[in-house]
Amino acid sequence: MPPELTFGLDLGELAVLEYCLGSGAGWAVVDDLAARIVAERLGVPYIGTARFIKHLGDVGLLAPTFASILIEKLPERGFFIDEEVIEAVLRAPRLSNQNSSDSGGNQTALRPNR
Repeated sequence: MPPELTFGLDLGELAVLEYCLGSGAGWAVVDDLAARIVAERLGVPYIGTARFIKHLGDVGLLAPTFASILIEKLPERGFFIDEEVIEAVLRAPRLSNQNSSDSGGNQTALRPNR
C-alpha cells in the first residue's frame, strides 16, 4: 500500500485493509476515522464494530438480544462511541449483503434492505 495513503495507521488496520483490497472480502471492520478515510480512498467498503455486531445478530450468528447487549456495553469496554450512534445502530435495518459498495461515513455504512 502506498505510504501516502496510510495516514499513520497501525499494522493491524493496514493488514485488514490490504486483505480486503486483495481478496475482495465483503467489508473491512474499522472504527478509526483515519482507517475509514483510507478505506474510502482505496474503495474498500467498511463497517464499524457496532454495526458488525448488529449484523451478526440480524443473520443469526449471535442471538439478537445478546448482540444488542454487546453493542450497549461497548463504551464499558473502551470503545469511543456516542450514545446516539449506539441508538442508531440498534434501530438500523438489516444490511442487504456484505458486498455492497457503499462505504458511507458512519456506523450504518452498508445499504439496508428495503
